[in-house]
Amino acid sequence: MAEKKENKQKSTFVQFLLFIVMSLAAFAVQFAIVQFGPAGLKLCGVDDTLKMDFWIFKGYTLAAFISFLVANTLAKIISYILNRKKTFNAVNNLVFSMTVYVIMCVTLIIVETLIGEPLANAYANLFESNPAIAEWAPTMSMITYSIADFLIVFLMEKFVIMNDNLFKKKNKANAEDEAEAEEVADEAEAEKAEEVKEEVKKTAKKVEEKVEETKKEAKKTTKKAKEEAVDLTKKTVAELKEMAKKAKIAGYSKLKKDELVKALKK
Repeated sequence: MAEKKENKQKSTFVQFLLFIVMSLAAFAVQFAIVQFGPAGLKLCGVDDTLKMDFWIFKGYTLAAFISFLVANTLAKIISYILNRKKTFNAVNNLVFSMTVYVIMCVTLIIVETLIGEPLANAYANLFESNPAIAEWAPTMSMITYSIADFLIVFLMEKFVIMNDNLFKKKNKANAEDEAEAEEVADEAEAEKAEEVKEEVKKTAKKVEEKVEETKKEAKKTTKKAKEEAVDLTKKTVAELKEMAKKAKIAGYSKLKKDELVKALKK
């Protein structure tokens, strides 16, 4: 039991390390886009001084908002693919996994958008006396909510989104139901086979009885024919002619005894 618990802990620890590596790859993409995206968009003609005035995105410049949204979306996609394939080796329901993941990501992006600017302002005010550090306030803000994001996503992916055991009981119950149904079907098939076997036996017995009956009838007929043949030879010519008359044998009156016997046997 203790060994099993230790293996489980090791597995979680290894998964956590892999998750860090995969998430760092996603974070690198996010960091690069957030840092260099606005400048790149400015070169493409996007006004980096235009302030947004929409819902929770008030205060963001258009270039910063686009960079933030693209960075977060790409980072989440990269993180999902890498962690599903490499960290958790998940084979659970893909539709369920992606649906929950998208809901979680949208929620996190909204929350990060809400706290991103205020958190950056808080860092800027905190290091107001040191302008060199205060310039990095947006980056420090991103690192802070990225760490919180990291922990939340790890826990969600391990225990919900990519948890193969989440539907294990249900799958086990389905397997048991299928096994039971298969067993019932096998029993029904066996019973049917037994019924067919019994029917075949009964039919074979009837055929055998019919054959025996036919044999007996044939023996009786043969015996009767022999008896009749013996009886005809013992009869007189007059008796044979009388029988031939009843049998309507043409020209019986002119026939001899042997001919009468032969004609009567036909």
